Amino acid sequence: MELTRNDALALLRRHVKNEKMIQHCLASEAVMRGIAIRMHNECSSGKERSTEFQFALAAGETITGLRFATTYVYPDRILGA
Repeated sequence: MELTRNDALALLRRHVKNEKMIQHCLASEAVMRGIAIRMHNECSSGKERSTEFQFALAAGETITGLRFATTYVYPDRILGA
């Protein structure tokens, strides 16, 4: 059974009630999609990047976490403020 993105989103919303955490998960998804595309393209050219891939995933998670954590220090909760 293949899990579609819509199924995964419904599962996420069932188990995570905090809207900010859901936004964080969606931002992480976007970063990881970009990393996966880049890494796939590099791996297709014959380069093995498993260590770099693991580093990229951790960095992506850190960046999205930082983005959301930053909004909490602004009084109006908006990054552009």
